[in-house]
Amino acid sequence: MSENELDIAFLEAYELSSNFKGKIPQDVMLKLYALYKIGSNEAKINSFQTSQDMVSAFKSNAIFQFSKYEPDECKEMYIKLVKLHCK
Repeated sequence: MSENELDIAFLEAYELSSNFKGKIPQDVMLKLYALYKIGSNEAKINSFQTSQDMVSAFKSNAIFQFSKYEPDECKEMYIKLVKLHCK
């Protein structure tokens, strides 16, 4: 898949997941979040100050788990996860 085709498929997968009305498990949602952020070069691992900021902690952990992958690899994984869970 060319870079342009990958970008188009990534955006289409994003649209599909954004408009999906079904239920997606929370662990998959975190993976989708992290893969999207890394794939779109928007990833940053936030520091959190209190134990009340659990959502940020989980998001940062998810990003950290996928940080070893290149953005294009994350785009491909994101597309596969969306196809699997957003039917």
